[in-house]
Order: sequence, then C-alpha cells, then structure tokens
Amino acid sequence: MYVWKCWRDTRSTFFLFLGAMGLLAATGAFLLKDVWGWTSSRAYPGAWEESGRMLLTLPAFLVLLTGFILGGYGVGDEFSKGTAGFLLTRPCARRRLLWSNWLVGAVEIALLVLLAAALRYLAPAGVGYPRLPTITTFEIRRAVLSLLLALMVYSLTFFFTMWLRNGRHGTNLAVVLILAYYVVAIWLLVSFRIQAPFFGDGRFWLGGAMPWGEVTIRLFVILSLVVSSQWLLERAEA
Repeated sequence: MYVWKCWRDTRSTFFLFLGAMGLLAATGAFLLKDVWGWTSSRAYPGAWEESGRMLLTLPAFLVLLTGFILGGYGVGDEFSKGTAGFLLTRPCARRRLLWSNWLVGAVEIALLVLLAAALRYLAPAGVGYPRLPTITTFEIRRAVLSLLLALMVYSLTFFFTMWLRNGRHGTNLAVVLILAYYVVAIWLLVSFRIQAPFFGDGRFWLGGAMPWGEVTIRLFVILSLVVSSQWLLERAEA
C-alpha cells in the first residue's frame, strides 16, 4: 500500500516531465521534418535543423531536474507533512518504507532516462557524423552514465530530505551543494588541471570496454546515501 501512496504522490511530477519530454521531441521532429516547409523558408535553415536536433537531446538534461524534485518526495518529507507519526507506528519495518519510497522514484527516473536515450538515438545525425545501423557501445555507455548521474542527484536529495525532514529544504540544500561542487570542480580543472571525482569522467566517453570499476564506485555512493537515509529513519522518533 505504501508503494501505491508513493506513486500517487509522485505521478504528477512523472507525467509532467514525461509530457515535457514529449513536447520537446515533437517540436524537434517538426523542425527536422519540415512538414509544411516552415524551416526551409526561414533564414539560415541549417541553424533551425540544429535546433531540432538539440530539442531531441534536451530531455536527457530534464532527467537531472527530475532527480531533485522526486528526491524531495522522500520519506523525510513525511515529517513535514505530519504523516510520519502514523507511518512509523504501523506494523511495517522502517527500512521497507524507505526502500519502497526510494525504489518508486528510481524506477520513474530509469523510465525517463530510457525515453531520453531513445530520443537522443533517434535524432538524425549531423553532417559528417553518419548514424550507425545498430546501437553502439558508446550509446549504451552514455545511457548508463545518464542513469547514474540522475540516481546520484536523486539519492543525494533523498538523503538531505531525510536528514532535514523536509522536502523543500532537502532539495534546496542538494541544489546548492551540487552547484558549489561543480564550481569548485571547474576551478580545479581550469586552474590546476585537477580532475575532480564524478566530474566529466572521460573514460565513459572513450571506446573500449565498459568501465565497470567506475560504475561500481558510483553505485556504491548511491546505495551508501540510501543506507545512510535508512540509518536516520531507524533512529527517528515516531
């Protein structure tokens, strides 16, 4: 039953982003197909075609925003809504409540990532970059990286929501810390040529085998955040 409650709480956000991704894809396809000759009649039609390709790849960035919002619906937000007292006194293990909540959001993010990856793959290739007839390791690696990044954002927000017991405060803190991390990472890269962890790791984008070591490290960090959230919930007072 709690899984169904989590779905009811987050389905509006899920369908909102699903609709936004569909709208971007439809607009991009309209510009690329040029059904009524609208694009070709404009100045610089090549620029309009590039805009269409960009719109088909933009949904991949929306998934990260979804991670922030869905993380704010974590178990910790039940405290600010006043429903935590009821949930924590029910005959159900707290770890089950937390993992059920986290998994609902993780599945929704995974579905959005798959849709974004499909749209990005179906987008026509630019001049000089012919589309290969089959899905390559590069596309698979890129989809895996997108999923891990989205789950990292989601799990971090989920943890802060549990820690602060408030979805809005948890989301705000996650946004501030991630932005601060990227500012510091860019400064280290530009000033000292130091590559910060989890910041544009080029090994995901090169040819060769899947970097399972990097995937394992990222999964470990994601799961550690969820386990830490469980630890906080198990010590919370009803």
